[in-house]
Amino acid sequence: MLESTVCQIIRSAFSEDGSLKLPEGLEPSVVYAELQAQAIPGFALLPGGLLDACADNALAAAWLNHDLCRRALFGHLLDVQDEVLSVLEAKGIPTVILKGAAAGMLYPDPGLRSYGDIDFMVSPADFKRARAALAAAGFEDKDDDGVCDHHVGLDKDGVRLELHWEPNGIPQDTPGLKVLFQEALGHMEAACVQGHSFPVFPPMVNGVVLLLHARKHLALGGLGFRQVIDWMLFAKAYLAHDGWTEFSELLGDERVKRTATCLTRFCQIYLGLPEEGFEWCAEVEPAVCADLLEHVMLLGNFGKKIKGKTGATALSGIRGPVGFFMYLQRGGVCNWKAARKHALLRPFAWVYQAGRCVRVILTRKDIAGSVRFDMEETARRRNLGSEMGLYDR
Repeated sequence: MLESTVCQIIRSAFSEDGSLKLPEGLEPSVVYAELQAQAIPGFALLPGGLLDACADNALAAAWLNHDLCRRALFGHLLDVQDEVLSVLEAKGIPTVILKGAAAGMLYPDPGLRSYGDIDFMVSPADFKRARAALAAAGFEDKDDDGVCDHHVGLDKDGVRLELHWEPNGIPQDTPGLKVLFQEALGHMEAACVQGHSFPVFPPMVNGVVLLLHARKHLALGGLGFRQVIDWMLFAKAYLAHDGWTEFSELLGDERVKRTATCLTRFCQIYLGLPEEGFEWCAEVEPAVCADLLEHVMLLGNFGKKIKGKTGATALSGIRGPVGFFMYLQRGGVCNWKAARKHALLRPFAWVYQAGRCVRVILTRKDIAGSVRFDMEETARRRNLGSEMGLYDR
């Protein structure tokens, strides 16, 4: 009941789907909690939707207040984004906005989308200069060198920012995509949301960013409806008929293409994306889309619906002994501040991370049960990942 209701709410947001009628026994508060977990609470307030179906005035008022705060945050983010762009423009550093407003501009109402931070990208050659310029302008540079392989963090006025030298989620064996993004910095376009102008990649390249973002969330066990909707609106705007031919040539990699076709077919089956013009995804098995719906509903955006620590996210992405060692080394660098500050310690970061993992396992109340859950959940995620093109099939 819950999953079909959430899908109906999303369909109604972009079509004339009629007023929402809640199934008997399904409380509006439960549906709203799910929308929050999926990072799409704004969808509850659309005409004929969940707000109109809620008879509890106090609850409805709380939702409206939360939406006002959410939209106010978006306005604040846009102001800080303007400041970032102004600082870097003054230094002659080409900059492009990733995700965020670059995804929101695809929505009929950009404020309908929820936003958490600001992602922006410069070329690797400009990275150090951009970082220094922002630090000089009052942006707090976070001590996270070595934590991430594609960005560093900044803070300003309560806003989290991520300064990228490439988008996240690029498969390691697809150097063509790295080149694509660097070349696209020379062909940026101007976009505008709520009176705020900002540079974006050309539409097809922007779509690649959104697709890789969804793949990354899927790999980390946190793909929610927000990322799926971002992809659906891009596909609806640009990938019908011959658009897919142009886009798939940009992707090159068959695994990434598989993710695109699976996500698109999912949007057709559950979220109301038209079938005309999208025949290129018709061969995706409905069972794969059903598994994806189960996955999204089970985990939510960023895996928010999973309580407590779980090893499934790590294990599902590990491929063999080398992959396991790389996981420990990356985690050790991320979690061991001393290794980030002192280069001599970095080769031993995997030892630190291994100790953390053992400590987590031993502090669980039901060690055998939790390990069994991790193994079963890992198998489920790996199977879905293979079907969705995250790994070689």
